[in-house]
Amino acid sequence: MPSKATNSEPITAAAPQRNIIGPSWPAAPQDLALRDGEIHVWCAAPAAFFPELDRFRSLISQPELARAARFHFPVHRDHYIIRHGILRLILGRYLRQEPSRIEFGQGKFGKPTVKTDSSLHFNDSHSGDLALFAFTKLGPIGVDIECVRPIPDFENIAARYFCAREIALMRELSPDDKMTAFFSCWTGKEAYLKATGEGIGQGLDKVEIKLDENLRATALHIPGDVHTHWTIGAFTPAPRYLGAVALVGEIPAVSQWQFCASSL
Repeated sequence: MPSKATNSEPITAAAPQRNIIGPSWPAAPQDLALRDGEIHVWCAAPAAFFPELDRFRSLISQPELARAARFHFPVHRDHYIIRHGILRLILGRYLRQEPSRIEFGQGKFGKPTVKTDSSLHFNDSHSGDLALFAFTKLGPIGVDIECVRPIPDFENIAARYFCAREIALMRELSPDDKMTAFFSCWTGKEAYLKATGEGIGQGLDKVEIKLDENLRATALHIPGDVHTHWTIGAFTPAPRYLGAVALVGEIPAVSQWQFCASSL
């Protein structure tokens, strides 16, 4: 997946807000463990941890630091360092391991894995002020978050990435509902492609998202695949943000946590 900080796709980047929007979820308990059959999703506002930047820098590997250095803008570099530090801190909780000692491998399509525990699946995403981190032992998982805002040319983007029935649905909605449906479909599609490890160039228009009466993504349909049942779990981590996770099979209740100062 292209980094959202590069603004390589028209809807995958959102400029950080001057007043940082924080997640609305509760802080996680100190003794939190990830059990079989559970999904944990964490939300963080990376900019809130700028004063701790040196600490996060000390947690990540030399390859991660080298990639961070390639960002053109310092704010994107610092966000990257903090997001990867947060990922290591949460993984360290679940693995009972020093965060800086966690080693990552690569699965299919280059999707990151933990070398020491192939049963722990994770994924992350970021948009605007917020970042999401999803963890489970159920199987490969994908997560996406988007800052909901007006997009003047969203119909052209939908025509490129959405299927005919999704486009027809949005044409019948009010302007506000159109944007909600647009981002609900987008987060569901991205979460699915991140669960598989594929990029958005692999045919977003071939993935049909099913929305409920509240325009929340619930499932997806892939033409030609009648055997794999993908489910979408949608949520609102903060005002003006939509998030989604994608997983094969039924999604159980998703535990939602905020990564905050007490998580350090």
